[in-house]
Amino acid sequence: MKTGSSVQSTDSRERSLDRLLELLPHQEPLRLISAVTDYEAGKLLQASYSPSRFQDFCKEPLIPPSLLIEGLAQAAVLFVQMETRPLREGEFPLLGGLKAHVAVPVSWEETLHYTVRAVRILSTQAVVEGEVKLSGGTEAIRAVITVAVAGSLPGTA
Repeated sequence: MKTGSSVQSTDSRERSLDRLLELLPHQEPLRLISAVTDYEAGKLLQASYSPSRFQDFCKEPLIPPSLLIEGLAQAAVLFVQMETRPLREGEFPLLGGLKAHVAVPVSWEETLHYTVRAVRILSTQAVVEGEVKLSGGTEAIRAVITVAVAGSLPGTA
C-alpha cells in the first residue's frame, strides 16, 4: 500500500490492512473475512478466511457455495469502501446482482483466499469481479458481483 511517494514498512502495512476490517459492517460469527492481505488502490483487494470454526453451525460435509459467495461479497464491500468512502451512519451494503461459477467443492479445512477487482465503481454502486481460491491455488468460485449502498429502511430511522 503506497502513501504519497513512499512505501509503508511491513509492520505498518499489516496494521493498516488489519484496520480495513473495521469498515466491514458484519461482525463475528457472520464476518467471513479474517484478514485483508493486500490492497492496491484502483486495482484489487485480497483477503482470507479459515471457515473450519463455522462447521459447527452448518452440518453439511462441504462448505455451501452460498457461504463462499458471501465471503467474496464481503470482500467486495470492503474494496468499494476503500475506493469511495466508508459507510455512513444508517447506511448498509446491498448485493444487487451476482453471476457466479462454482468450479470445485470446498472442504471446511481449507483456507479461502478472496480477490476482488474493479470493473466499474461509482459513488454508491459498483461492479467487481472476484474469485475464491484455495490454499493450493485451485479456483473454487469465479463471480461478477454488483453491490450498492442503501440508507435506512423506511420506518427505521
